[in-house]
Amino acid sequence: MTTTWFVSCNSSTNDKIRQNLPEENIQRGMTCIDLQKRQIKLDLWECDFKFVQELQSNKKNWKLSFRVFRRVGPYGRSIREAPAWLYDESVPAPKKSKTKVPRK
Repeated sequence: MTTTWFVSCNSSTNDKIRQNLPEENIQRGMTCIDLQKRQIKLDLWECDFKFVQELQSNKKNWKLSFRVFRRVGPYGRSIREAPAWLYDESVPAPKKSKTKVPRK
């Protein structure tokens, strides 16, 4: 299944991104779902996963501020904020619960 990656950022980070991505990669007023499951509208830069990793690795050095979103599957699916453990190696993935939830 195809995953499309997006970055939302403040104006100083936006300038850094603009140096690396073409202007046509910006998607204005996109409806997204954040980690608290709230629906929000944001301007997003569409990019590949490698670019997200590059931003993350330079976050402290370049003083970047951004949020990462992704759409899994074909166009038309919802764009959701990506948990940090997907793109930041310093954040551990959540442990899977071993308790089974009974089906009703």
